[in-house]
Amino acid sequence: MPLNFLAQSLTAKFGAKFAIILGSIFSIGYFIVLFNLTPNNWLLLLALAILAAFYDTLYWVAHLFIFYKYSQKKTETPQRTLVLYIS
Repeated sequence: MPLNFLAQSLTAKFGAKFAIILGSIFSIGYFIVLFNLTPNNWLLLLALAILAAFYDTLYWVAHLFIFYKYSQKKTETPQRTLVLYIS
């Protein structure tokens, strides 16, 4: 739950695109660590969990922010919320 507050403040301060890009970077890091994971390597397993938590939090909080922001105008919602159409 505390990561949600961090993601909310990052999204409010730097914008939703930045938070989604940062979440995507954590996702790439997750798969790099997953590829290098070996049996009994608890440090990499912990890093994997931390990267997954940051990815989930940043990515989905920013998406909810986008949908909430653009659901105010009902006529423009489909155009504004298509695959990162926000400029």
